[in-house]
Amino acid sequence: MQNPFETIEQHFKMLMENQNKILKRLEEVEKSVQNKETFKKVMTLKEVAEQLQICKPTVYKLINEGKIQVRKSGTRTLVLGDSVRNYLTVEPN
Repeated sequence: MQNPFETIEQHFKMLMENQNKILKRLEEVEKSVQNKETFKKVMTLKEVAEQLQICKPTVYKLINEGKIQVRKSGTRTLVLGDSVRNYLTVEPN
């Protein structure tokens, strides 16, 4: 039978590894946000998903929550680059 403290230690190590991965990704995002050329003035939903490295349904969720603003151009939905930049700098999560 495995010692419960070993199990806790293993879980703690996994959490620390995940935390380090998240912090590294956050640093990458912060660097890209500092570079104002990273985001075009207007982007498609696909481009936003690629830039943020998230799936398109998550982009829709952010739009529905009002965290990212869009404009319609005919049948196309366009995302404002400043809106994405603001989301990344204001959102705590």
